[in-house]
Amino acid sequence: MQKQNRGGFTAIEAIVSIVILSIVGLMIGQTFLQTGRSAVKSKESRQAAALSEMVLEQYSAYAALDYSNLASYDRSKITPQAFFSTKDNLGYDNMRISTHAELQDKGGSLVTVKIYWGGNTEADSLTFTKSFAESGGARHAEAYSGI
Repeated sequence: MQKQNRGGFTAIEAIVSIVILSIVGLMIGQTFLQTGRSAVKSKESRQAAALSEMVLEQYSAYAALDYSNLASYDRSKITPQAFFSTKDNLGYDNMRISTHAELQDKGGSLVTVKIYWGGNTEADSLTFTKSFAESGGARHAEAYSGI
């Protein structure tokens, strides 16, 4: 009897190739998903940095008016609309602002700004600080970034 030479794949070969293609497809999908998450996180970080800059500028104005009472402006997880007393969130929807001013031992005040987004958790937040000092009647500030 002659052996017939059939073209094509056996059922086992087809199943193995489907499994391999599925694994490769899942790996590619996971890569796209991770890339998307990174892009969103990067955008949120940039927005948080811009918002914190605005908040720290506001604290510079507070320091110029009443340096000794910076702590009276402390806030906890409020909207940009509430912080800046505006009609809307200035394009920073889903973001919250927490601020804390603390007198330093060597003089001056350290203002900490924490920007929250998403679920308002520590994982979805960035912290920024700025040191305000008063010397000889002149006020100056030194910025420190939390990024």
